[in-house]
Amino acid sequence: MNNKISFWLEKYLQPVGAKLAANKPLNSIRDGIALSMPLVIVGSMALLIANGFSIDPFKNWLMTTGAIRIW
Repeated sequence: MNNKISFWLEKYLQPVGAKLAANKPLNSIRDGIALSMPLVIVGSMALLIANGFSIDPFKNWLMTTGAIRIW
């Protein structure tokens, strides 16, 4: 059964995948997303920290464990 699935994927989907992989505009979009992803992650973490972890149960847990201190 596993060989039938592999054969079908190689026969029908591999040519389509090869054509998509050779497409320069799609490669540009892929590379742009891959390069911007670290900035998006860092920005998201900064927003979480700047908003003071606005989820109250999570904020209380951080205070009880000593991870953050609110003066």
